[in-house]
Amino acid sequence: MSKLEPFDGNYYKRWFEHMLFYLEAIRVNYVLFEDCVPANMAESAHFASALIYEKDNHICRGHILHYLSNSLFDIYCSYKFAKEIWEALKKKYSIEDAGTKKYVVDAFQAATLIEKLPPSWKEYINYLKHKKRDMSLKDLIVHI
Repeated sequence: MSKLEPFDGNYYKRWFEHMLFYLEAIRVNYVLFEDCVPANMAESAHFASALIYEKDNHICRGHILHYLSNSLFDIYCSYKFAKEIWEALKKKYSIEDAGTKKYVVDAFQAATLIEKLPPSWKEYINYLKHKKRDMSLKDLIVHI
């Protein structure tokens, strides 16, 4: 696992997949998706399972924190459960990934719209292509 760079807020999806694969390999990934041990077990089995869950949570939490940058470590080290850290990271950074994807699609649609303009708009097309600032699809529609 030494090839995984600490997560610093960039390339979340890549880090997420690598981290999940590693946690699966060491068989502690279940603590990311389960709250605790089911209550419908016999007392002795429940106690043993709770100890195993607690140990695995500690290991999983430690590995996740280890592969965070120092600034993110400082934010998430106060969380007691690996699942809490995992969900908080997922909530924050998967939304940012979705925003990036939306921007790329928007930029592609704007570029496609520019290419579809009639040949008589050649000067305007060149003006748009050489503009310093990227235009969103909405801005382009308003500008046209």
